[in-house]
Amino acid sequence: CMSPESQRDTIAKNKVLYEYCKYLYEMEDSRGDKLNGLVRTYMSFIAFALGGGATIIQFVIDRENYVQISRSQSASVALFMLTSISACLILCSGVLTIFAAKIRRFEGLNSACKVTIQAVLLKGEGQLIPILTADYAVAADRNYANNQRKAKYLSLAVAVYLAGILVAVIDYALFQMLLVGGSK
Repeated sequence: CMSPESQRDTIAKNKVLYEYCKYLYEMEDSRGDKLNGLVRTYMSFIAFALGGGATIIQFVIDRENYVQISRSQSASVALFMLTSISACLILCSGVLTIFAAKIRRFEGLNSACKVTIQAVLLKGEGQLIPILTADYAVAADRNYANNQRKAKYLSLAVAVYLAGILVAVIDYALFQMLLVGGSK
């Protein structure tokens, strides 16, 4: 049906499309690995913040000067609320990071056995390349969508984490102001 020249052109176009889809698949695979690395890093920061926060709370409660601050009920309530808000924000950041880590429904390529069977049943390279191209295209598209969701959760987790740290800094500054004001 097709002239040999037309077949060569079609095969050449299919090879270019194949290489492009393969590139996209590999790029999304690499991006997924980077996002998984960020999940581990964020979880380390969250664990550090929660551990450091618990240590600071214990230090504050054990201080004799805390008694002076606790005489002012409104100051004690403000400190408690800020500490609670900070801890909740950091915990929420952890939950969002865990959600991001759970997004693992990545599309894989066809098995080597399936591709080999297809290659044997088809009449040549010209028919196999479109099948492999479609395989890469579908996998790259699904992996892109998963990476986008993971990146969205991680971005939100970082924003919530930073808000929690900001509230903790404000909480600590208030504590220091009350401590200095209470000792006068």
